[in-house]
Amino acid sequence: MIDEIPIITVAASIAKGTTTITGLKGFKTKESGKLSRMITELSKLGASLQETEDGVVIEGKEYLKGTFVEGHNDAAITMSLCIAGLIAENETNIRKAQILDIAYPEFITVLNRL
Repeated sequence: MIDEIPIITVAASIAKGTTTITGLKGFKTKESGKLSRMITELSKLGASLQETEDGVVIEGKEYLKGTFVEGHNDAAITMSLCIAGLIAENETNIRKAQILDIAYPEFITVLNRL
């Protein structure tokens, strides 16, 4: 479930109500900083997330706001931010997204087809 956490946080950021994800203590250790990075980047888009000792609490918003975010050269984060950018108002630009050229070169093409 390591690579699913970023997209789950995106979905929760626009879901109605509050989403609480717990039991991520091992994830936070193994994937050092991935959750923190998602919290930082989604917060730039206007999402409301609060990191806890073993997870995150996410208050759903009606919409996100486009801005500049960073993919941290992490495929799961970058792809999740692409989806967040699609649902955000205005344009979203993702820096440090080159990892997609290696991890999933067709991602943007597939996303555009959808």
